[in-house]
Amino acid sequence: MEEYRKNNNLIWKIEDMDQLIDTFRNPMPSKDFRVKEKIVEGWPSFHASEADPDGEYMEYKYSVYFEMEDITDSYLHIACIVSTPRIPDLKIMVNGVCGNYYPYPAPSKDKEIKPSHALHAAIYNREDAFIYLPASLFHKGTNCMSFIAMDKKPVKKIKNEQAVLRLDRMADACGFHYGALELYKADGSHKQNQCEIFPSVIYVKDKKDRLVEKCFARFDNLNIKRERAEGFIELTWNNTALTIPYSFEVPAFGQVKLPFLLPDGEGAVHYKLEGDLMGSGELKRKRKWNVYTTPHAHTDIGYTHRQWEVAERMCRNIDTALDLLHGDYADSFSYIIDSTWHLEEYLNSRSTEQKEKLIAAVRKGRLGIPLNYVDLLTWLPSLEALIHNGDYTASVLGPYGLKADRADIVDVASATGSYPAVLKGSGVKYLLHADNQDRGPFRFNGGLHRHSPFWWKAPDGSKILTWLARMYCELKKVCGSPASKEAAETGLEMWLMDYEREDYIPDAVILYGQEADNTDMDTRTAAFLAEWGKDVVYPKLIPSNGSSFFEYVEQFSDRFKEYSGDEGAYWEDGAASSVLETFAVRQADAGIRCAEILDSLAMFYEPQLRFPFENYQEAWKQVLLYEEHTWGAFLSGSDPDSLLQMDQWAVKSHMASQAIQWKNRLLTQAATRISLMWNNESREIVVYNPYSFPVQGYVTVEFAKGETIYDTKGIEAGWEEISRTKTQVVAKLWVEPIPSFSYRRYLLRKEAFHDLSGKYQESAVQGTASIENRWYTVSIDTESGSITSFYDKELNRELCSGTSFGKVLYARGGEGTTLLGNRPGLSREGAEMIPCFSPVKAVRKISAVGSSIILSGTAVLGNMEVVYTLPNNEKNLCLEYRYEKDETEELEAVYVDLPFHLSECADVLSDSQIGWVDWQKDVLPGACREWLPLQTSILIRDDQCDVQIASPDAFLFTVGTPVKGQWISDLETRGNHIYSYVLNNYWRVNYKGKQGGKIRFRYYITSDRSIPFEQAYRFGWIRRQGLIAQRMSYQEFRKDVPKVYQDPRGGSLLKVHSNHIVVSTIRGSKDGEGFIIRLQETGGYSGDIEISFGERKLAQLLKTDHQERPIEKIHFIQNHLASFHLNPWEVATYKIILRKA
Repeated sequence: MEEYRKNNNLIWKIEDMDQLIDTFRNPMPSKDFRVKEKIVEGWPSFHASEADPDGEYMEYKYSVYFEMEDITDSYLHIACIVSTPRIPDLKIMVNGVCGNYYPYPAPSKDKEIKPSHALHAAIYNREDAFIYLPASLFHKGTNCMSFIAMDKKPVKKIKNEQAVLRLDRMADACGFHYGALELYKADGSHKQNQCEIFPSVIYVKDKKDRLVEKCFARFDNLNIKRERAEGFIELTWNNTALTIPYSFEVPAFGQVKLPFLLPDGEGAVHYKLEGDLMGSGELKRKRKWNVYTTPHAHTDIGYTHRQWEVAERMCRNIDTALDLLHGDYADSFSYIIDSTWHLEEYLNSRSTEQKEKLIAAVRKGRLGIPLNYVDLLTWLPSLEALIHNGDYTASVLGPYGLKADRADIVDVASATGSYPAVLKGSGVKYLLHADNQDRGPFRFNGGLHRHSPFWWKAPDGSKILTWLARMYCELKKVCGSPASKEAAETGLEMWLMDYEREDYIPDAVILYGQEADNTDMDTRTAAFLAEWGKDVVYPKLIPSNGSSFFEYVEQFSDRFKEYSGDEGAYWEDGAASSVLETFAVRQADAGIRCAEILDSLAMFYEPQLRFPFENYQEAWKQVLLYEEHTWGAFLSGSDPDSLLQMDQWAVKSHMASQAIQWKNRLLTQAATRISLMWNNESREIVVYNPYSFPVQGYVTVEFAKGETIYDTKGIEAGWEEISRTKTQVVAKLWVEPIPSFSYRRYLLRKEAFHDLSGKYQESAVQGTASIENRWYTVSIDTESGSITSFYDKELNRELCSGTSFGKVLYARGGEGTTLLGNRPGLSREGAEMIPCFSPVKAVRKISAVGSSIILSGTAVLGNMEVVYTLPNNEKNLCLEYRYEKDETEELEAVYVDLPFHLSECADVLSDSQIGWVDWQKDVLPGACREWLPLQTSILIRDDQCDVQIASPDAFLFTVGTPVKGQWISDLETRGNHIYSYVLNNYWRVNYKGKQGGKIRFRYYITSDRSIPFEQAYRFGWIRRQGLIAQRMSYQEFRKDVPKVYQDPRGGSLLKVHSNHIVVSTIRGSKDGEGFIIRLQETGGYSGDIEISFGERKLAQLLKTDHQERPIEKIHFIQNHLASFHLNPWEVATYKIILRKA
C-alpha cells in the first residue's frame, strides 16, 4: 500500500511529523487549511479533545480544503500515536457527511520516539488506520474534510491554571498525535464489511453478579444497501454460546463500535457473524491482571527546587502518606520512597509519634524503603562507595529488626553491571529500575522492559530479580491526572498490551511511582485506588511496598530470563560538565578508602584507638551526594546565571569540596596515628602503602630548603624538584616497591651545599624531541604537541599510529544537533573538531627519577601545558595536561586522541567496580556504547600485544570516533583508536552549562604481550590513589613502642599472600567489636588469600554481608593467620575480632 501511495496517487497529506506545529502543551485553535501542491502546511501535531485541560475543555475542529477534478474512491490514512491514557474518538466530516474512527493503538514498533515528550511517557502506542471513502462523498472543485477529537466521557474539569500545570501533561492530556494524515486514491481492492473483535483487560461484574470481560466489535468499510445493518454475533467456547445482536444505522463511511460483555470462561472464543454482516474468527481473552501500585514522588536532590526545599517537600509527602495510611485508605493505599536521603531529614525533624508511625507502616509492608541512600550515577562511585550507599538505610532499619530487600534506580537511564553483585552482597533481593529515556534510550533501544521481571546477573555470578519499568510516575501516566476510571480503563489497556504475550510468565506487573520530580502527593489518587475495586474486578490495583510484587512473582522465578552485562553510562557524561569537581571527587573516593585502611591498621597495635565512624560516614556521604544524579536546576544550561541554578550549584560543588577535604583530613589523621608511634633521629618522610600488594611510584613531598632525602641506609633518594617557595621545596620522590600494608621511612638531613648538576638537566628543544627509559622511546613533534613515535623496546613494536597521538581536540558547536539528545527532529551534523593546543615553548627535563618533554602554549579559550614523562624505574608513559580554560555557554567538548598501532579488531575493555567489561559483548540490550566509562583503566587487547591506559581523572572514552549523538546501541566497540572524552556541556538541563578553571587530566600507558586482569587492576588503582607520604617532626618521647614500629627502615602492619585477591578495605566494625575486611577477586579465577596478623591473634572470624549482618562463622587453624577462598570476581566481607593485646 505504501508503494501504491507513492505512485502518483496522493491527493494530499500533512507534513512529516518532525515538521508539524508542536501543539501538545498549547492546543491549536480550530483552523482551516488549504492544500498547496498536495501538502497541508502548519497542521497541529496534537489533536486535543473536549476533555483536555490544557485545551480548556473545548472542541477543536481542523478542516482541510482541497481541489478534486478526478472523482474516485479514496483512502484516508490516519497514523494515531498515543502517549497519554485518555483516548478520544475522531469525528470525520467529508463535505458535511459524518463518519467516525475509533482508535485502538498497540505498542509502537517505531525505531524513533516521536513526539519528543514521549521520551517521558509510560504509554507509546500507535495505530495506522485506513478509512475507505467512496467517490460519492466528493465532488469536482473544492472539497472539505474536517476532524474533531471527541472524548464523550465524564471529566472533572480543573479551571485553575496553576492546578492544570501541576497535573503532569504526560498524564492529563486527552487527545492523540498525528503520525500521518493523508488522502490518496483507492486502488480498487479494498476489503468491505470488515469486523474486528477486541477483548480488553477490564473485567467487571454484570447484573447477575457474573464475572464478565469488556469487549467491543469494530465494523469498518461497510457496504450494505440498507439504512440499517442488523444481525448477531454468535460467540462459543467450551460448549457455551452467547449471542450478541447488532442493529445500527449504516454510516456513509468510517467505523462503528459495538461494546458488549463476554462472560468469563476458559479457552479460545470463536465468533461468527450472521445477518447483514458475515464472517468468523477467534479471539483470546485477556489475562486477569494483578497490578501492584507503588505511589511515590521521585527524589531529585535539586533540579526543581533548592536542595533543602526538596528535602522538606519530600518529608511532607511522607507525612501525607502516613495520614492516608492511618485514615480511610489503610487497605487500598501504599507508599514508597526511592532513596533515603530525605528520610534522614525526616527523622531529624519529626516527632517521636510520627517516627513511630513510619516504622509501623514499614513493618506492615505499606511503606517501602529501599537500600540506597541516594540515586547514583552508578558508574561514578568505586566499589566501596557503592556499598556505603546502603549504610544509612541499614542504620535506620537495623535497630528495629528490619532491613531493605530492594533497591531503586529512578530517572537514571542506565547502571553498572556490577550493581547486582553489590546489592546481592548487601542483602538486597530485588531491583526496581524506572529509567528516563531522555538522553538515555536504554529501554527503548533494548526492550528489556518487555522481559521484566528478569534475572540480572553480575560478573561474579550473583543474580538479582529486576523490574525495568517503562517510566517512573506511572500511576498517573497510565491512570490519568487526576486518576480516573475513564482514563485508567484505556490507559491500563494500552499499557498492559506490552505484557499481554505468551512469553510473559506471571499474571502480575508493577505500576511504578505516581508523582514526578519533587512533586506534592496528589491525595486524589488514594481515593481513586479505593474506588477502583468497587467497580472493576480486574485488573486488581494492589497496594505494594515494592517488595510485595517480587515476593508474589517469585513463584515463577525459575522461568524468568537471565541477562548478563552492563547497561553503560548514558547519564554519566553529565558529570563531565564539571570536571574540576568530578575529578576531585574521584580522588576523594579512592583516598577515603585508603584512609580507612590506615586507621584500622593503627588500631591493630594501639588498643585505645577507636575507629572514627562519624567522620567516615560524613566523608562517604559527601562523595555519594556528589555522585547522586542531580547536578543542578532544570534551567542550568538555558540560564546558568539564574539564582536557582547558582544556589543549587553552590550546594553541589560544596559536596565535592567537602569530599576532598574529608579525604585530606582522614588520610592525614590516619597516617599520623601510625607515624606518632615511634621515636626518630630527625625529621623524616614516612611513605605508606595502603594496598594488599606491593606498590612503587612517585609521591609528592615538601621539605625545607637545605634539606635532602636519604633512606635509612644513608643513600640519597631519587627526587625531582617541582617548585620552590621562600622556605620550602616541593618535589616528587621516587619510591621503590613497598610490600603490602607496609611503610618506609626516609630521613631529612640538612646539607650545607647540595650539587644537583649531573642529576638535573633542562634544555629548550625544537622540531622532534625524544625521551627514553629501559622500556620505551618516545618522540614528540614540538610544533603540533603530538607524539609521533611510542616505541616498546621489549616488544620491538611501535605502539602509536599516525601523528596525532596525545593531541588535544576541541569539539566546537553542535547546537540543534543530536549531541543535545535523542529527541526527534535534531540534525546529525555534530560538532566541528579542531586542534585545541598550539605549543609555543618546548623543554626537555631530565632528573634522577625520569625524563620529560614539557610543552606550553595557547589553547582554545585559554592556555595549556602538556607534559610527557617516562619514569626511570617503571614501564609506563605519563601524559599530563594542564588546561587553564575560560568558561563558555557555547557547546563544547574536549578529547585526547589516542590512536594505537594495534589490530583494527582489537578488544576494548574497561574496569568496572567488579571485573572488566568487554564493550562489544558484555552489555545488556540497549546499553550505551557511544561513550564508555571506566573506574581506572582501558585495556586494549590484540593477538600480539596488550595496552593499558589508566587515568585517575578522565572517566569516559569513545572508540573509533568522538561523540556524534547517534543514540544507538549496536555500535562497534572493537578497534585501536581511543578518544578520551574529557569534558562537555551537552546537557541543557540539570548539569552545568559552562565550566572553566585550572583543569588537570592525566593518563598512564603501559604495554606487554599480555596484561592479566589482576595486574591491570593494580596498575589502575595505584594511579587513582598511590602511595601516601607524610613529613614528620623529630620525636623522642615514645615509650613501649610496639615491635612492628621498632625497625628504623619501616615495617609491615599486615601481611597478605595472594596475587589476584586484594583487600578492598579494612575498617572498624559498626558494633565496635572488631574489624571488617572486604576481599575482592580481581583476576577472574578462583583462589585463596592468606592474611597474617603478626603480633595480634584471632578470637573470632565471621562471614557477613556488606552491611555486616552475620552469615556464618568461619573456622581458622592458626590464631594469627586467616585463609579465605574466593570464586571468580567475588567480593566477600568478613568480620574479624582480635584477642586483646
